[in-house]
Amino acid sequence: NMHISAITVSKKIKKMEIVNSYYPNLKYINKSVFKTLAPFLNKKTIVLGWGYQEETEDLFKLSKKNNLNFHRLEDGFIKSYVSGEEDSLSHSIVMDKKGMYYNTSSENDFKELCLKVPFKKKSEEEVSEIINRIIVNSVSKYNKEKNKSSLEVKGKNVLLISQVKGDSSLKFGKVEDISTEDILKDIKEREGTNTNIYVKIHPGSLLEGKESSIDLDKCKEAGCLFIEGEYDNFNLLKKFDAIYTKTSQLGFESLLLGKPTYVYGIPYYSQYGLTNDLNKEAKLIKNLTKEELFYFAYIEYSFYYSHLDKRTTDIDKSLDSIIFYKNHLNKIDKDLILLDFKDKDKSFIRGLTQSYRALKRAFIKSKDFLGTSTDLLVSYENKTNLSRNSITVSKGVLEDIEVSREEKENYSMIFDELGIYYDPEKKSGFEKILLNKKGLSSYEDKRIINLVEKIKENQISIKSKLKASKLALKKQAYKKYILIPGQIEEDISIKAGGLGMNMSKLIEKVRSKNIDSFIIYKPHEDVLSGKEKGISEHSDCDYIAYTESIESLMDIADEVHVLTSIVGFDALLNGKATYVYGHPFYCGWGLTKDLSNAPMRRTTKTLNELAYSFYIDYATYYYNGSYRTPEYVLNVMLHKKRFKKNKVKSIVKLKNNILKIISYK
Repeated sequence: NMHISAITVSKKIKKMEIVNSYYPNLKYINKSVFKTLAPFLNKKTIVLGWGYQEETEDLFKLSKKNNLNFHRLEDGFIKSYVSGEEDSLSHSIVMDKKGMYYNTSSENDFKELCLKVPFKKKSEEEVSEIINRIIVNSVSKYNKEKNKSSLEVKGKNVLLISQVKGDSSLKFGKVEDISTEDILKDIKEREGTNTNIYVKIHPGSLLEGKESSIDLDKCKEAGCLFIEGEYDNFNLLKKFDAIYTKTSQLGFESLLLGKPTYVYGIPYYSQYGLTNDLNKEAKLIKNLTKEELFYFAYIEYSFYYSHLDKRTTDIDKSLDSIIFYKNHLNKIDKDLILLDFKDKDKSFIRGLTQSYRALKRAFIKSKDFLGTSTDLLVSYENKTNLSRNSITVSKGVLEDIEVSREEKENYSMIFDELGIYYDPEKKSGFEKILLNKKGLSSYEDKRIINLVEKIKENQISIKSKLKASKLALKKQAYKKYILIPGQIEEDISIKAGGLGMNMSKLIEKVRSKNIDSFIIYKPHEDVLSGKEKGISEHSDCDYIAYTESIESLMDIADEVHVLTSIVGFDALLNGKATYVYGHPFYCGWGLTKDLSNAPMRRTTKTLNELAYSFYIDYATYYYNGSYRTPEYVLNVMLHKKRFKKNKVKSIVKLKNNILKIISYK
């Protein structure tokens, strides 16, 4: 559709980023103007309407009368992060040229896909992994903040799902003559009188006062139990032995869990041999597996948009966005007090802390703080030693290595509500994430591999590797090359996890155990510039790398020995044997050679799990006023690097041309 004009008379549709991304030439015109122009429009023009609204039906008739293409739009099956979120922030939509998926009595593109289209975009194994990812992260149509509470049930329990009366799927789902009394009688006959019947009340009825599709008074009279709180759908559905509904989307989600699912209406997911169809008009269309039905609904039929990357995408990357929001955005009914942040960082931190959606936020000095115990305190690297209700903020993990500390632009930060990753004294949010990681899907595995490769590309300096190459010529005379990266004296990770050692003691210890090795010491750039205290040279080292870049030295090193330096993590990513003498976040998982007496973790993890947890799950990325993915941020950094490189080339070329002109004269 990229080159074809599209028209809508709906301001709501025109505002939606996702719609504009798939119909980039979309124009909004007044309904009366459309009536006038319709006979004269190009017959390839696409007219867009929303579902089966009255306005849409008028538009549909007028479009057909004038032989114009008509597409109906609806929310996708993974719509948004919070219920009631602006429609402009939808993560997925469906576009149907014939009807709409929930109108099962008429032709629609979804039904045609189920009947005719084989698997082609994804394998069955890939589809199973996507389903598992949705279940593990409890991703539904509307996704909310993590629910801290859980429902406790005993004995045999079934769930009856209510909907909002007038829901389009009910209107087209042939449920008019099914009463609440009939439903309750049927459930008791099927499940037995000792079975507990729970009724999940729709949020629209609870929060907005909309009428329920189930008579709640009749349910109360029958002794049903009510679920009124907000729960993650999948975590809730798992607790029940069977699910009953008219046409709710939760019925499909229960199928994904393998739950017996009984439907009284004719929803889009019925009549394919997976549901227990209780409607007398329901007829088997075709036997499908749950993977096939999911594939047709969520992959072939749906269209996705990433609000982190600001572009059209597929279901995998859309899930990245939703999972990011579920993991990072927290609604708090408190004031957010931001302590001791520098003026230059305030704008960036103000944007990043949108995620907490606090009552209000204020930047103050810790010495001036006189707040209440209910305030949520945010402190940079916990320098104020907060002991209550606090979040520790630390510098992010991605930065431009060729820019001085004063010129570095902020791209990411870490917000940790438990501790902080470099402090082993108490459990951090990072450690919790990694301990809970139960392996990666093939998509997640590919994603982190590609991300790490891009990180390595970003770490490649414009500076020449010539000196390091010359240094490598000496290698044959030594048993092995060892690289020791320097750290500043006041490095907070050394204070937290250095176990009483400093850089001088580290170098001496490495030399004592490696008499026949060539030891290269790379002083920290801030020590060399005089901005920080630290060791710039040591007599136990064979070579001091003042000008060579870390990545060029790592290329020729056989081993990397560190105290707590982040370079040790980079060494792991580069496949280097990494010896650790302190207790950094990446040790103790079975990946490093741990030479300290620090307590080890009780489990081993893969390098990809470690990297995924650190770069993707733990850190928060922000650029140009919006939350971003690490991939997006890296693309920005690489673009700036290339621009800088080309600018240098242009200046050199101009200088050479001027010299030629001068010499010619």
